Amino acid sequence: MTKLFVTDYQPYSVSIELSMALYKQNVSQIQFRQALKTISIKKWAWVATNCQKAFSFAIRRTVVHRTIFLSLVILALIPVQASGLDFKSLLRVGEQTKYRHWNMKKKKITGYTIVKLEQTVVDNQLLILVKNQNLAEDGKLFLEKKSWFESANGKLRRYYEKDARTGTEISNIFENKEINTRINTKGKVKKLTISVEQNLVPLEVLTLYLRKELPQLLKNQQLSFVLYLPIIASELARKGLPLSLSKLSMVARVESISEADTVMGRIKTVKVLVAPGSFLISTLLPRDKSEFRFTFGLQAPYYLLSFEEGVTRSELIKYKNLKQ
Repeated sequence: MTKLFVTDYQPYSVSIELSMALYKQNVSQIQFRQALKTISIKKWAWVATNCQKAFSFAIRRTVVHRTIFLSLVILALIPVQASGLDFKSLLRVGEQTKYRHWNMKKKKITGYTIVKLEQTVVDNQLLILVKNQNLAEDGKLFLEKKSWFESANGKLRRYYEKDARTGTEISNIFENKEINTRINTKGKVKKLTISVEQNLVPLEVLTLYLRKELPQLLKNQQLSFVLYLPIIASELARKGLPLSLSKLSMVARVESISEADTVMGRIKTVKVLVAPGSFLISTLLPRDKSEFRFTFGLQAPYYLLSFEEGVTRSELIKYKNLKQ
C-alpha cells in the first residue's frame, strides 16, 4: 500500500487508498476505520492540507448531503453547548410571512416560501402548527413542511415534510428523549431512532433555535451546537454506519450589526454566519455548500429578515398577524 509520509509527523501517515476510495465514491466502513486509526487528532490540519486535492474531486461530484455524509466520519466527539427545543415566546399564532428567493448570480426570482402559524387540536391536545410551503416561480407547490409544538410550553412534538420533486416524505416524532424518524421514498420506507441530547438541534427548527439563542449569541459573539440531519441518517443506515454521525457540529457567529429598510420599517439588524465547527470539515467542504447567513431583527422576537445559501438569497417581503 502506497502512503504519504512527512518526516516531522511520522508515523502519522494517510493512505492514498482512502483518497482513491473517495474519488470512486465507494467508501466502506472498514476503510474509514482503518484510516481513522492512522490519524492523530492533533494532526487534522496537516491531513486536510495534504488530502485537499483528492477530496475536492469527490466534493465536486456529489450533492451536499452526500459530501457531508462522507466527511462526518471524521467528526468524533466535539463538545458543544445549547438549550432545549422549546420556543413558546416565538410561536405567535396568527402570524404569516412570505419570503422571496432570489438567485444572486442569475439575477432572477426562483420561488417563494410562505409560513403560517395556527392553533390546532390533535388527540385532544392543544398544539401550535407551523406550516411552511415552498413554491416555484410559477406558484406551484414543490415542498411542504409542518411542525407541531405544544401550546403550553412550545416544545417540538412532531415534524413532517413532503418533497414533490423526489417523492420523499420525512416524519419525526419527538418523545421520551428520542427522535423517531420515518423516511418514505417512493414506497421504500426506512425507520430510524436517535437519542435526543440537550445540545441537539434538528434541521427543521434551526431558525427558531437561532432566534431563541440570539441574546446569548450577541453576548458571546459565538454559539456552538449540533445539527441533526435526518436525510444523512438515512444514508448512514444504508451504509451500515453509526447514526450518531448524522450529528454535525456547527458554530454560529455574529458577522455584523447594521440598519436596513424592511417590510417592518427601518430597523436594526444582525447578520449571523453559521458554518461547520470542525476545521477539517470546513476545509473539505466548499463554502457555498457549508456556510449560511441569517439576518435577524435586533429586537425581540428577532424575526428572520433574510437567509443566504450559496447563490440564493431569501428575503422577507410580507408580514402580517391575523390577531392584530
